[in-house]
Amino acid sequence: MKIGTAFLAVGWIGVSGCAQLETQGVEDERRVEAKAPEVASDERMLLSEDGRYLVRWRPTPNPVPRNEPFDVEIAVFLPSDPAQPLTGCAASMSAGMPQHGHGMNRKPIHEQQEDHVRVTGLMFHMRGVWLVSVSVRGPEGKDRLQFEVEVG
Repeated sequence: MKIGTAFLAVGWIGVSGCAQLETQGVEDERRVEAKAPEVASDERMLLSEDGRYLVRWRPTPNPVPRNEPFDVEIAVFLPSDPAQPLTGCAASMSAGMPQHGHGMNRKPIHEQQEDHVRVTGLMFHMRGVWLVSVSVRGPEGKDRLQFEVEVG
């Protein structure tokens, strides 16, 4: 009899807690939508280390798959004009897993396009956190940035 009562009480607490979380989630969702448009999960728009450039890193497919090939488009912008990609900028990328002391098993191919660089032949072969490094050379000089991508 006591077990049934305890189960009933726990069930009631669980249900009431879920209802509260659902309400909080809806409010939080509305707040997020009002702040910024939805961005694909692994796409990044980041300021370079010295603040010279904004760099958009857009993988295909997105999110980045584990142990499957993917490509990346890297576009470079001036922070004063984040809507217009610069033409003729050189960009390159590499990635590794510092926790494991290794990089990628494949060497990516960088193809210069008019307003972006296409990087093909990438593969993050392990689950975990990958540290991506992007180097840029453009009208404001050289700069770089690093960020993490979590692969599931």
